[in-house]
Amino acid sequence: MRSRALSDDHKSVQLARENLANTLVMQGELAPARALHEKVLEVHSRALPDDHPELQMVRRNLAITIAMEQARDRDSAGAAAGSARCTELIRDLCRAQVTAARAAILWSPSREAEERCASVVLDLDTSLSFTQGYGAFEPLRALESDAFVFAETTRGAAIASSEMTRRSAHDPTYAALRDELREASHALAGLTRSGTTSAEFDRARVKREAVERELVALSRELSSARERGIVIDVESLARTLAPDEAAVSFRRFENTRLELSGELDSSGQPAVRMLTVPSLCAFVVRSSTSDADSTTKGDSAPTALLRLVDLGPLEPIEAAARDWREGLDVAGESRGVTASARDGVAPSVHAEGVRLRETVFDPLLPSLSGVRSVVVVLDDVLHLVPFDVLPIDETLLIGDRWRIETRTTLTELVAPSAPSKARGELVAFGDVRYEAEPVRPPNSPGAGTEVAAVVQESRGVAPPRTGERAGILRGSAWAQGFAALPGTGVEVRGIARAFTDEFGADAELELCQDAAASRERLLAVAPKARWLHIATHGWFAPESIQSWSDPEPLDKQSGLGSRMSGEEQVKGMSPMLLCGLALAGANLPENAVGRAPGLVTADELSTLDLSNCELVVLSACDTNVGERRAGQGVASLQKALQMAGARSVITSLWKVPDEATKELMLDFYRRMWVEKKPKHQALWEAKTKLRETKDERGAPKYTTRDWAAWVLTGNPE
Repeated sequence: MRSRALSDDHKSVQLARENLANTLVMQGELAPARALHEKVLEVHSRALPDDHPELQMVRRNLAITIAMEQARDRDSAGAAAGSARCTELIRDLCRAQVTAARAAILWSPSREAEERCASVVLDLDTSLSFTQGYGAFEPLRALESDAFVFAETTRGAAIASSEMTRRSAHDPTYAALRDELREASHALAGLTRSGTTSAEFDRARVKREAVERELVALSRELSSARERGIVIDVESLARTLAPDEAAVSFRRFENTRLELSGELDSSGQPAVRMLTVPSLCAFVVRSSTSDADSTTKGDSAPTALLRLVDLGPLEPIEAAARDWREGLDVAGESRGVTASARDGVAPSVHAEGVRLRETVFDPLLPSLSGVRSVVVVLDDVLHLVPFDVLPIDETLLIGDRWRIETRTTLTELVAPSAPSKARGELVAFGDVRYEAEPVRPPNSPGAGTEVAAVVQESRGVAPPRTGERAGILRGSAWAQGFAALPGTGVEVRGIARAFTDEFGADAELELCQDAAASRERLLAVAPKARWLHIATHGWFAPESIQSWSDPEPLDKQSGLGSRMSGEEQVKGMSPMLLCGLALAGANLPENAVGRAPGLVTADELSTLDLSNCELVVLSACDTNVGERRAGQGVASLQKALQMAGARSVITSLWKVPDEATKELMLDFYRRMWVEKKPKHQALWEAKTKLRETKDERGAPKYTTRDWAAWVLTGNPE
């Protein structure tokens, strides 16, 4: 009926053809379904831009239909043609989605850019599945380069988008907009902590994003929408690598394979079914003239090498990581990185570490011949694992043989950040008084939106107050309050002494302790820092945000819909509101306007301007907590600080004893400032020193748990 009344290329006709094709696929009528998909693709290719979502959908559906034909018929004569057609379709799909992802990063606020990049995960899963043949063909290795660019472009979109906005920092309007953004983030965090409704939360979120859109527009106007830092390809990446270097990008994906079910479909043909398994793969990129690839023999020019390594189903990898962490007694909760604090580690921890290494690192070794330095980009459960400490044998660790450098995305190597032009100021927070009324600096951010705190003496502790903890922490590990960390006072004062001893009259120091280590003080002084050291607790909201007062949607009660509640909006759209740092006053109840005086969220940290900051060190407990999202990293403090512009961030993957942290941090800064060693080398040597320290009986003084948790993400120099 529609084909008689409407033109052949009408949108409604294409929709009807696609629906009919999908119905035919379900009935096993693959040949006519393929013909319909091909017709829709022809029409859409003429009428729609190449990155249009409807065009990607039909490319994906057509490729899958062709693969199903081959899986069912096993026609060797038609396999080559089917393989070539699928390669063409998936390559076009990858390239179109890369274009769309770059546009999202260039033109959207950070959260929206990340959401848009995450929304194409189905197409990335399909593309990676086709590189392995989709159960119908031999592996389609010709797709590996395009799949790599697709995977890496969509990774870390929020950080890339934030970096784009900082390109307008020289404009006078920029500072005012950053202040507005910080105020909007503060209001949004207040609603999340104290509880609100979905409507109120959505209004606050829209207001925040409106300010961020103005920043994006300003950046676009001043930078002419240059794509520097978001464009990557194998050749340009390989040119940044020395012959003894490799870049490894891990990626979680849903691996789909086709197989015959043993039954007949409605057409009387063998039925084809899809099996989808959460899996992990790794892209290995090198620039080498070595024998790692026979094509480079006899040719002195560097050749880009790309290998896609299938690491198999994710479940055994998760089990290996879980068992290793349990052996260290740092398994913690499923949605954060927390740990208990009993002495010692399980005797099996070495064996579990070996098993984990054999699962995720050893399969890469054939591609790492002659390599001494490995840049890794992690995904999913691997965010919980410090790669450099996995054992090779009884005495040797991965970090002893290879330099392991952790990055958020490999695009950082293609467009590295410029060195800081800031003077060498150290800002250090420690010995926080969680029971004290925070000292509020004059003219601090948020002064107009929060009840002013009463200024106490530096070491004064507020009198007991009645009331509950901040609502967002009820039901969490911090519901009873944050424990004092006395070692952090010795730590930050020791770091301050080392700093002034080394830099003398040129030393610029801001040391914030006790009640002065407040949220307001951090927001005021952090942008001045070249080195920012924060020794305090990190926190993560529980599975249920018990402060939320949004009533259950009526459509949920009736079972007629799935509208998100306000609580679900926070978890799904603003996860960086669910983790943060505890500062002075964190153990006090919410104040008269529902604010938790000592809590700062990762979202608020992301609005700071840390473009002059070489290094942020989060030195205490649980500072890499966050919500894991496939391909987008961890919505964590580390990510927030990189969004703010910090070049490098050091965080811990589990709770670390106070004394061990103090010893390691003092040694780290001495090696960096006095011995002038790169950050990565200084950290590894400080970890190694603790690892080799003996007690009075000659036994190891510290366990692996005490020194292994620290990871540096970002620029290692």
